[in-house]
Amino acid sequence: MSFINLLANDVWSDADITKRTEALIRAEFSVEQEAILNRKATGAVLGQYSLSQEEHIELLRYREVSNMARAEGEAARADMGLLLSVMQLEKDTAILSTMSIQQAMSLRDSDIEEERIAAEVVLSMYGGSPTEEDIAADNLARSEAEAKLASASQEELNLLEARK
Repeated sequence: MSFINLLANDVWSDADITKRTEALIRAEFSVEQEAILNRKATGAVLGQYSLSQEEHIELLRYREVSNMARAEGEAARADMGLLLSVMQLEKDTAILSTMSIQQAMSLRDSDIEEERIAAEVVLSMYGGSPTEEDIAADNLARSEAEAKLASASQEELNLLEARK
């Protein structure tokens, strides 16, 4: 779990996540403090500088903070991937929850008024007379949506349910 709100529709770019993880580091160390620590650490590695005990502790604290920020970033990227795939599953669910063009065509002359009205609404999106291409595209979208839902992971399905 990260700082990504999986129940919202907020999409974080990789740059947004990086900025957030940088802010986690900046909350503890300024750019200037980080530069000084890097120079001291480089000097110590090259044998040109000896770290005091306080500097060594500060360097360890910096490493701890930066590792925590890195882990937060990794978790956020994983959560963002999950959220994006679940948002696509929501679109797929919406596709499947609407009447297909073929169903609408068969129900447009129904004796049941509710079915006839629902069919008219669907057909009106195609000028009342969908083409063979419209029907093929609708069938393809539905079969792709079914395949995506059938191949969804349990984690994705759980989040899909939680977002309802």
